[in-house]
Amino acid sequence: PSPHLTATIDTVKYQDLLSTYSSSLRDIVETAIKKFQRHKVHRPYIEQQHDERSPLLAPTQPPKQRQMTTQQLAEFESIATKVKVYDEQTELEDTEEKMAGIHDDIKEMKEMFDELDTVVSQADIVVNTLQANIGISTSHVIAGKDDLEEAERKKTRSRNSKIIMLVVLIVVLVIIIAFVWAYDRTKK
Repeated sequence: PSPHLTATIDTVKYQDLLSTYSSSLRDIVETAIKKFQRHKVHRPYIEQQHDERSPLLAPTQPPKQRQMTTQQLAEFESIATKVKVYDEQTELEDTEEKMAGIHDDIKEMKEMFDELDTVVSQADIVVNTLQANIGISTSHVIAGKDDLEEAERKKTRSRNSKIIMLVVLIVVLVIIIAFVWAYDRTKK
């Protein structure tokens, strides 16, 4: 095959691969967006969740209270200042913010791939047009080559015919001259 045909076949193959990868990435992005849209935002002030501190789960008898000594109270305060309090609500809000950021990033990525898909579609149209033009040009070149070969054959035949006619004309002239000379000689 010609180099143009090979390049066209490679281009079409890579376009097919790019279309396949774009379509699968588009499906992944759409699935991720749907999952994020179905995500239920956690708001502890709206939905009360029960835990060990909840009155429903509290023991039936209150525990015995005991008095702390001053030393125990001081130890407790020193330990309490070192302990980092885990705030579930803040953690959930941070997670929600991160998820919203990921959601925005995925939307942006989807838009970029939609734009890429548009560019690939437009490039596909251009490549198909080029491929059609190359096919037409190839057929015209082949037809032109055939026409040139036919013209060369006709030119050769025409030249041969002219040479034959010239030889015949020369022979006829020689015969006429010989006849005139012979006639002229007989008259004298």
